[in-house]
Amino acid sequence: MDSNASEPIKNRASLLISHLEAPSFNSIHEDDRFALNQVLLEPFLYRGSHVVWRGMPSNVNAGHAFTSFDLLVGYYDARRIVEGIVRVDYDFAIPMNMEFPVEVLGSVIPLAGGGVRLQGLAINQAGMLERLR
Repeated sequence: MDSNASEPIKNRASLLISHLEAPSFNSIHEDDRFALNQVLLEPFLYRGSHVVWRGMPSNVNAGHAFTSFDLLVGYYDARRIVEGIVRVDYDFAIPMNMEFPVEVLGSVIPLAGGGVRLQGLAINQAGMLERLR
């Protein structure tokens, strides 16, 4: 954990975290969502936090046991302004239609050179919620 707390406090926090349930699109409410620009200001503060971001997938690389793509965050429906591009990696295959935007649920992973990537947990496309794990 990236914190200046004492080791006993960090150990207790880790124990509590291990008892939490995996989030879902239904359990992360609009008020609890972090925007990309907010996360990019202090990426290490958001390490392991779960986010839901919408956008268009690009540069999709898919195999039998993985899927990864660049998410053009903010580029969906009538919104045509790209807030940023974030790499999203899933350790399982995902059927996607490249012509429709996606809503991604993932865990924030800060990058050493700045920026973040997401470890994907679930994806929603064209109103069809697919729980993929």
